[in-house]
Amino acid sequence: MRIALTGSPYSGKTTTLDALKKVVTNYTIIDESALPLIQQLSGMCGFDKSKQWRKQFDMAWQNLVVARQLHLEERAGGANFIVDSTPIDSLVFAYVSGAVNQELRDACRQVTYDKVFFLEMIQPFDPRTETGRLQTEEDCKDIGATQLLMYEMYKMPPIRIPFMPVEQRVAKVLELSGLALCQ
Repeated sequence: MRIALTGSPYSGKTTTLDALKKVVTNYTIIDESALPLIQQLSGMCGFDKSKQWRKQFDMAWQNLVVARQLHLEERAGGANFIVDSTPIDSLVFAYVSGAVNQELRDACRQVTYDKVFFLEMIQPFDPRTETGRLQTEEDCKDIGATQLLMYEMYKMPPIRIPFMPVEQRVAKVLELSGLALCQ
């Protein structure tokens, strides 16, 4: 089974995935593709220049994130996996910034997920700019609304998971996926 966690920035995807790693043992866990790339870029040119570059070259940035994502999913092979964000999320970021291209659309046609869980944004909002995030709370709301529409458009309707303690989110994802603990 291919399971995707999606949601706007600051919705708790990574935290939820980290908690799932502790209780789901026979699934490949695929971490978010963007954050390691942000860290690598920041290491090469500094944090501020990294943010500037990603804004200026958003289309190239999203293509890079998607290429890494597709590579990680391909490496998982036919195995069961749970992934933190998908190429569709990169398409949404590109769409919101006006930087969509055919390469991103084509990448989204390549992927399918058996279950997509949309995690609602954590409240109160914390921009966590120290992580390299560029989005405001309003941006995050727009991104989340666009994600819901985009997953529907790609025939993978998301299951909404409200903001709740991470243990409850994990239990809900497991329940709705038909997975048991330590599976």
